Amino acid sequence: MRTGPASGVTDLWCGPGGAQDTGSPATDGPQEAHVTATTGMQKAHLGSAAADTHGAISKRTVELDGVSVTEVTFGVGARWSKDLKPDVGTESCELPHVALVLSGTLHVVMDDGSEDEFGPHDVMLLPPGHDAWSVGDEPCTFVEFSRGNDLYLT
Repeated sequence: MRTGPASGVTDLWCGPGGAQDTGSPATDGPQEAHVTATTGMQKAHLGSAAADTHGAISKRTVELDGVSVTEVTFGVGARWSKDLKPDVGTESCELPHVALVLSGTLHVVMDDGSEDEFGPHDVMLLPPGHDAWSVGDEPCTFVEFSRGNDLYLT
């Protein structure tokens, strides 16, 4: 990607000394964060997005320049195979997910039998072919990010 004033994109490397406009990453030493600033800053509010509810699972989605950001809540007792499967029509969830869990616990079982649980501050990457449900007496809420090619047409 071109960077610099002519491209409208400036690369900033944030480290112990603060942000520095270097145009490229440092080649030695730890790099704490890479921030790309553009003139096309965008903002959306998930709390004001309309809820899409399937049984005990609700979703709120906003769009940011080709990226869908969805807050998903699996209510107490929610399970993909019980609440979404009837609307989707597949044996398991066939969508990939990249998400950050905010609260609660989500138990995931892959079609191959492998399983794991994800809780607050866990980042999960789930490939297609899984079932998932909330654990315990607290809803599980996570925020997922997608490029639009991983949505069911329901």
